[in-house]
Amino acid sequence: MEAYAFFAPATITAAKHLLSADTASQIMLQEHSNGQQLKLSVVNPDFAFYQGQDPEQIDANGDQVEVSIYDRDWRYSLSQPVKTQFTLKDRWQLTAPNNVITIKYDGNNTNITTTTVDATPLSFNLSKA
Repeated sequence: MEAYAFFAPATITAAKHLLSADTASQIMLQEHSNGQQLKLSVVNPDFAFYQGQDPEQIDANGDQVEVSIYDRDWRYSLSQPVKTQFTLKDRWQLTAPNNVITIKYDGNNTNITTTTVDATPLSFNLSKA
């Protein structure tokens, strides 16, 4: 099993399957013994209560300052869908249809975009294309 936590876009050089992640995410991969299937669990831990930067959390010098979550209007907001994008080595396809996963091929690599809500992990299986 391979497990990764990304806080910013990153490229990986030593992983067996994962090449890069374009967004903050947590990705777990498990290869089936035949090497032709992968089981994945993907989540973006951002609840996306608001977009961008909360201006009240930045001081005159542009530094982040501590503010109480209980003073924020967005604390009553609902979690919004968040996209996670990453690239796997080789060409992979979904083993079952899923309307929150998009797969595109870039040469011999697979670009995957998932959508999660409430920081709930999305589990799915891939097979070699």
